[in-house]
Amino acid sequence: MHSRGTQRGTGGGGSRSGATLVEVALILGGFLLTLFTMLELGLVAMRHNMMAEAARTVAREAVVRGDMSPPLRAAWGPAEYAGTAADASEIAAKLRSTLVGLPPEQVDVRVEWPDGENSTGKRVRVTVTHRYSPVLPFLFGPTEYHLSSVSVMQIAH
Repeated sequence: MHSRGTQRGTGGGGSRSGATLVEVALILGGFLLTLFTMLELGLVAMRHNMMAEAARTVAREAVVRGDMSPPLRAAWGPAEYAGTAADASEIAAKLRSTLVGLPPEQVDVRVEWPDGENSTGKRVRVTVTHRYSPVLPFLFGPTEYHLSSVSVMQIAH
C-alpha cells in the first residue's frame, strides 16, 4: 500500500512539471516583452532628448551670429538653411557635436529666421528631425518614425 502512494505522487509530480513549464513559458514571454518594450521606449526618449539638445545648441550658436557678430564668427542668416548633420557647413558641424551615436545622415536640420532678419532682437528657429527605425520592429512595426524638436531664441547680436 505504501508503494502505491509513492507511485501516485510520482505520477502526479510528472504532470505538474509539465504545467509548470507552460506557466514559466507564459510568464517569461510576458516579462521579455515588457523588458524589450521598456528598452525600445528608453531609446526613443534618449534620442528625443538628444534632438532637443541639438536644437538648443544650434539655436544658441545662431543667436550670437547675427548681423552684428564679431569678425571671428561669420554671420548666419537670414537665408534659410536646410540640410543634414553630414553636410560640410558650420551649422552641421555644430549639430554633430551633440549627436552621440547617431548617424549624421539620418538627422535633418532647418534654421529659419521667422522675422526675415538676423538683427538684434529678431528670432531664429531651429528644427532638428531624426528618422528613427525601431530596434525591435516586431514591437512597433517596421515603419520609420520622425523624432523632431524645435528651439526658438532671440538674436543677441
